[in-house]
Amino acid sequence: MVTRSLDPSISEDERTALYAEASAIAGEQAYDVFICGMPTMVAYKDKVVGIEDSGQADFVGIIDTRYWGTTS
Repeated sequence: MVTRSLDPSISEDERTALYAEASAIAGEQAYDVFICGMPTMVAYKDKVVGIEDSGQADFVGIIDTRYWGTTS
């Protein structure tokens, strides 16, 4: 419905109705609505090992470093 609201051929009243419908669904049924997030970035040196096999963080900023190490 939000995608339909981008159609330039619909009227403002139709667009407003679509936004109202989407807002009602989000307000009544969505427990967690993801709006925006920055990707997690990590910088490291060649001596760091295990980073390539790290899992992806479900939440931005949380990095699983349990299997990282360094070489001499």
